[in-house]
Amino acid sequence: MQRMNWNDLRFFLSVARQGGLTGAAKVLSVSQSTVSRRIETLETALDSRLFERQPDGYRLTEAGLDMLSKAEMIEAHLLNLENEYSGRDYKPSGKVSVSSMETLVQDLILPMMPTFQSNYPSVSLELSAVAGQANLSGRESDVALRLSRPKSGPYTVRRIGKLGFGLYASKYYLDRSPLTSDDLAISSTANTDVRTHRVRNHAVLGWPKDLEFTAPAQSLKNWVEGTPVLRLDTASSHHTAVKQGLGVAVLSHLMATRSGELVPVWPDLFHLSSDIWLIVPNDLTRISRIRATCDFLCELIANNANLLERGRPND
Repeated sequence: MQRMNWNDLRFFLSVARQGGLTGAAKVLSVSQSTVSRRIETLETALDSRLFERQPDGYRLTEAGLDMLSKAEMIEAHLLNLENEYSGRDYKPSGKVSVSSMETLVQDLILPMMPTFQSNYPSVSLELSAVAGQANLSGRESDVALRLSRPKSGPYTVRRIGKLGFGLYASKYYLDRSPLTSDDLAISSTANTDVRTHRVRNHAVLGWPKDLEFTAPAQSLKNWVEGTPVLRLDTASSHHTAVKQGLGVAVLSHLMATRSGELVPVWPDLFHLSSDIWLIVPNDLTRISRIRATCDFLCELIANNANLLERGRPND
């Protein structure tokens, strides 16, 4: 009887978490054919079918579901073993994957990479600029910076700063379509003095449906009337579109102020500050390279607090 290769558990867990070969291959940095072959080898060794192959992906069989919990226990023990001995190496080294909002990667972290590399020459950072959320439980990322706190999960979570957003347009756009008092709709909540302001009569740059949970997309719905004339799925593409005079959009102050070409639209009325959360799986917090990376990110955000929240350098 063929013996099971313990390394095949990595492939089993990844396919189970990603729901198919494509996602698992991406996480493991191998080809889909390799993932498929390793799953077949594992099933042959166990003489048990672990997945049902369906047109929309792989679904765990009853045997696969039973094996999943046991495989995750084995994974947890192996990670604890790694952490115990990695934590004894006080010289940070190895790869750390960090996922963050695009503006933090482009406008804050990358400019400071020479400092990080000088302080930690043996640590290799892998930066992922994501509009959505990297899958921490699936090990797509070791460290995440998010604007929303996870509702649950085995994570260590810290609030480390704020990121501010406002409504912006280009000087070119406003020369063609100047703002007037007629462009500001004002309404009051029944039986209260609370007044709500919304911009109307202007071209709107929006987000795709699958990203409407993000802070910029939610702010846009609250601040601007009208159907977007253009939907874009990255912060940098919004920034470029606004610079080209295509309309108004919600941008982080950090990104909007870097070029000096954009104008805030009624900044006293349209401003949002979102908490920045640092999130790390509990079983990684003792590893020296993870601690070093987190310390770097926390210090970087603290040193640029006013720039992040208001788009102005710290005094």
